[in-house]
Amino acid sequence: MQGDKLEGSFTIEAAFIMPIIIITIITLIYMTFYLHDMTYLQSVANNTAMKGAQSLKYIDVDMNTMNINYENINNRFIYWRNTNLNHRRGDLKSHFNNQIKNKLFQVQAKDITVYTEIESKGLNKYLKVDAIAEFRTPFNFISQILNGGKTIHIQVSSKAILPDQQEFIRTVNLIEYVLNNYTIFDGLVEKYNDVLSQIKNQF
Repeated sequence: MQGDKLEGSFTIEAAFIMPIIIITIITLIYMTFYLHDMTYLQSVANNTAMKGAQSLKYIDVDMNTMNINYENINNRFIYWRNTNLNHRRGDLKSHFNNQIKNKLFQVQAKDITVYTEIESKGLNKYLKVDAIAEFRTPFNFISQILNGGKTIHIQVSSKAILPDQQEFIRTVNLIEYVLNNYTIFDGLVEKYNDVLSQIKNQF
């Protein structure tokens, strides 16, 4: 009789414990999916920013093969640097979407929104790539556990400088010419040289 009570006690305890164990295992599995998809999306954002910056430098570059169309470059507008480079954002988004096909565990391509922007800071321009994705699961308790019942999102961001050493050198030469040939800027020459020394010391 005592053995029957003990067995019944184990059955009741198992009825409480097993659902918790199952929920924990499922949650851990989907957390693994989340980390995988987040890591992969970050690598795609990095790749898109890097290749996009290269393509925007030359204006006419195949994003997938990185082949440069030099004929079109030679025929381009002389002041192409002053044009709005944001018009190529469609190419960047297409490149991003092509890289994630059948590569993510849980996130669907239709649930990903990609933003691209050209930022100017000082003498440099940067390509910024942001992506926000909804992480959907068939189990409501996962969003309850991980995000208080709200939709789970994955957000990644990457930034790459648009390499344009030639323009940078021309700009520096222009600054030096103005400082050295106009007496009104005499007081700025020493400060300018100090800044150059600080930049050199970083390399």
